[in-house]
Amino acid sequence: MTSSALTGNTSGLASATSPGLVGITTQTFAGAKTFNSGVVIGGNTTADANLGTISSVTNSAYYEGSLSLTFTGPYSQTVTVKYVKTGSMVVLSIPGLSGTSTSASFFTSSTNLPTLLRPTILLTAPCLVNDAGAAQSAPGQCTVNTTGQIQFFKNFSGSGAFTATGSCGGFFPSISYVTF
Repeated sequence: MTSSALTGNTSGLASATSPGLVGITTQTFAGAKTFNSGVVIGGNTTADANLGTISSVTNSAYYEGSLSLTFTGPYSQTVTVKYVKTGSMVVLSIPGLSGTSTSASFFTSSTNLPTLLRPTILLTAPCLVNDAGAAQSAPGQCTVNTTGQIQFFKNFSGSGAFTATGSCGGFFPSISYVTF
């Protein structure tokens, strides 16, 4: 098969050393490839604009990248959340929040996690919190719900609001969970 009209004087299928057409047989391609939209490998999309920046895709079940989330509540702060998803296992690394409180409330992400990173059940984990300028002796609560919203509370009961004055925030561990 001659494909000169499509690939510029190249005959046959593409290979690791030669440009050409993409066929239904096994092929290996050389060099970096750029796609303007998602790529599907084995039924899994490996590039999704909702995932933010994907820095590495080694197979159809591995995703690594970062995205920006803005938390509102006692004050507003935007952080870069890093993630890794391998199969159905997700690990989120959320930087700590720190600022001066202007309202008695808890922190809520104003943007939800993309569908690929959302848990299938409500997740609850302890976290270290600072309120009214002091580290709290009891843990606070971090939740990730099925819509992808993340919340941080002063108390582990999930009902505690941070004080309306002074510095507050939290130091959050990496959060790991499965999505099945």
